[in-house]
Amino acid sequence: MYSRVLDAMTSNKKLILFDIDNTLVKNSTLHGHSIAMAIERVTGFSIDLDEIRKSAKLNFHGNTDRRILEDILNFLGISSDSLMIDSCIEITSEHYSVNIHKETAVAVEGAAQALDQLHSIFKLGLVTGNIESVAWNKLRHTKLDGHFETGGFGSDHRERSELVKIAIDRCRKIYRQDFTNRTYVVGDTPRDIDAAKKAGTFSIGMATGSFTRDDLAKCNPDIVIGDYSETDRMLSFIAALAD
Repeated sequence: MYSRVLDAMTSNKKLILFDIDNTLVKNSTLHGHSIAMAIERVTGFSIDLDEIRKSAKLNFHGNTDRRILEDILNFLGISSDSLMIDSCIEITSEHYSVNIHKETAVAVEGAAQALDQLHSIFKLGLVTGNIESVAWNKLRHTKLDGHFETGGFGSDHRERSELVKIAIDRCRKIYRQDFTNRTYVVGDTPRDIDAAKKAGTFSIGMATGSFTRDDLAKCNPDIVIGDYSETDRMLSFIAALAD
């Protein structure tokens, strides 16, 4: 039966877009430190991201780096115009790249094997709140970069649903294939699910981060996966949906 599932999927190429943090990669400390350093260099404010998050009641989970920078600057009472945000993005990118040897991030358990399996059947892409260069460096550090060619990144737009649309368009151009009604977004937060819905794609909740199966189920995704031990279940779900 499983071989028939694979045969069906092979004849119906589809696009799966993956979030990075807590979906593919976990325990990154350098990313947040790089954002804090960028804000300090641009504004002169020395900040602690956790303290700001608590004080301003900000939820960073599933947010884009562009939106996170905007929220922090607004909390500090500093103009969050595009020039200021772009300067912070540039410095964050530079700091992360130079200090990548200090990164503590590791691949989520089972992610590499799942990507190997999925990549042999589908086209894969990224939808991440990470700044683009940070995303690629983080994936290279965890040896997951070889499965991806493009995507939508937190440096592209402040709204995550727009990143889904950007990713689909870039994949369409690279693969010369129309993925309308054949795109699946995999992520570990309610924002991933919400973005998928707003962009008109299928949503797959992945309970590998801070949100439980029940948390994600409340957002009404098309399916919730506990972890990568359930990759076959994900495959069956995708195969069951006709083009």
